[in-house]
Amino acid sequence: MTANGVTSLSLRPALLILCVSKQAKMAAELEHGCPFSINILRAEQQALSNYFAGQWLDPEPPRFDFDPWEATPRLQHCAAAVACVVDSQIEGGDHWIVVGRVRAAYRPPEPPDPLLFYGGKYRRLAPQEAPAPDLTDETMPIQIFYDPW
Repeated sequence: MTANGVTSLSLRPALLILCVSKQAKMAAELEHGCPFSINILRAEQQALSNYFAGQWLDPEPPRFDFDPWEATPRLQHCAAAVACVVDSQIEGGDHWIVVGRVRAAYRPPEPPDPLLFYGGKYRRLAPQEAPAPDLTDETMPIQIFYDPW
């Protein structure tokens, strides 16, 4: 399935939240203790996002494969991944609020641009225009403004 959002819930223990429609095929698969992975797609993997969302119209699916990982599959060439087990599920109207306990995290050696979805459209990160200033440089002038009201 394609999720529009995954939210951090806790650092200790490491927990996250995702919402799954009760009508989704995935809802029947997620039960307490069940392993699953969340794969963050690369900018060039928009076709996979559409495919897993059920929006793919071509007769042939886009090319993809999985690697076995932490008792759950990890999408090959993803931007990042998190392996979890279902910690709990909470009813939330027509969705299940699934709390996942993080078991492992993956990121490739070179971080790729992630696929972003905002305002009903796929987006890309803007290229970085200039390097951030070195804030540890002691010769950098500092200006302090104080207004006593």
